[in-house]
Amino acid sequence: MDDATKERLRLDTLHDEILLRHKKTQEQEREHVAQLQAQERAHQQALHDQNFEQRKRMLALERQYAATELATKPRDSIPECENAELAPGEPAPGSDNPGPRNEAAVEAKNKFTASKNWGSLGEDAVKKKGKSRAGVFMGFAESAAKRAAAEAAKKRAEEAAKRGRRRGGDEKSNSI
Repeated sequence: MDDATKERLRLDTLHDEILLRHKKTQEQEREHVAQLQAQERAHQQALHDQNFEQRKRMLALERQYAATELATKPRDSIPECENAELAPGEPAPGSDNPGPRNEAAVEAKNKFTASKNWGSLGEDAVKKKGKSRAGVFMGFAESAAKRAAAEAAKKRAEEAAKRGRRRGGDEKSNSI
């Protein structure tokens, strides 16, 4: 073997060694990245679990606090939303309290009770007051559908007018 061939073989083996080292380095980097990602996922899962447990404990404490608060409060001091079976301002059964204590509560009671003077409202107002929420929302939906249909008809008429103008313009240019 001559020197040129030996040199070429030496360079080829050196090149192969460099490629092998490069492949090993890349493989080690991939393994390291995968390991870091697994650690990060485990850390995130631990934080999530810790947060979940903390929220669960807080919810249990809030429920316990609400239960003790309800148990210690007299029935007539419970807010209306928690004491829904009673009418606003109505005294609790077995309570010595005759009713609301402040003016705001009296005003609220008067505000939400039915008016005794229905005759002065007129028939239309009584009908409006008697409408259910579902009826009101159905009315909204019907009026929206009517508006949409009217807009669609208007667009179709405009498009037909445009087409008519185009055809009319073409006929004039053809007749000249």
